[in-house]
Amino acid sequence: MTVLRLWWFANRRLVLVAAIVAAAAGVVGVVGAWSMTCAPNLTTSVCLHVLNTDARSTLTTAILATLPVLLGLTFGAEAVGGELGAGTAGFAWSVAPDRRRWLAEHIVPGLLATAAFGLACGALNAVIVAKINPGQNLVASFAGYGLWGPLLVVRALCGYAIGLGLGTWLGRVVTSLTLGLLLLAVILPLALVAGRSFEPANMLVPGDESHPEAIGVGSSTRLPDGTLGTLEDCVRAGPSFSDDPEFKKQDAWMMANCPPVSRFIAGSQMPWTELRESAVLGVLALLAGTLTFRRVRNRRP
Repeated sequence: MTVLRLWWFANRRLVLVAAIVAAAAGVVGVVGAWSMTCAPNLTTSVCLHVLNTDARSTLTTAILATLPVLLGLTFGAEAVGGELGAGTAGFAWSVAPDRRRWLAEHIVPGLLATAAFGLACGALNAVIVAKINPGQNLVASFAGYGLWGPLLVVRALCGYAIGLGLGTWLGRVVTSLTLGLLLLAVILPLALVAGRSFEPANMLVPGDESHPEAIGVGSSTRLPDGTLGTLEDCVRAGPSFSDDPEFKKQDAWMMANCPPVSRFIAGSQMPWTELRESAVLGVLALLAGTLTFRRVRNRRP
């Protein structure tokens, strides 16, 4: 309990500010989502687009999804980096019976706080996303992907691990935070790509509203022979329109013979995509944790 009290005394202001921001964003987001409705003449897809592009819901869900990651990065950078920067780590290691125990005592409180914030923000976002996506089963849909659910907690914990590793190796909190933000800006999108890369993509023609739970992963053009290619490929495959200086005949032929199609991943595959992305982030977090342990174990006071 002494360790937790010391951690709370050192981080109470940051925790309170983060809690106030999360609570405010949650209240605004939930109240706003409950007050939004669609005009009766709108189709299902248009209604979903209107609800999901509302500025208030977009801002609040973004804040709630980003806050745990930033908080985790900060807690992680300060866990060991704060001691090294203040010059107190050497003395603490000299009196500690075991550096592993010392490291665990410095890691666990921030780790638990990061997970708790991730769960709270994810729950608030789940309520908002469910309200602005009526009729959809969120556990089998890409609606609000990454804004709610276990993935939000995993991203926050990965941010904590990145901050922990950088703080331990650099010994400077501000430098670790700056570099950590740059690394997360690269790592999170790459993990997102890795999560989706192994899913087979289906084709969706424009105007088809039968898959509102799906997520688009690309687009192409269906060529006259049934294969997929670019619009330029379709032009080359078509007849010559040498007597068409204004390209009117060519445009009409392309509209009739080169329909655009979109590639999408069905919503039923969302849990597997989320699991793969979480696995990538988990491996990176374990790597950062291992490097942290080795650094603390081998570093001289």
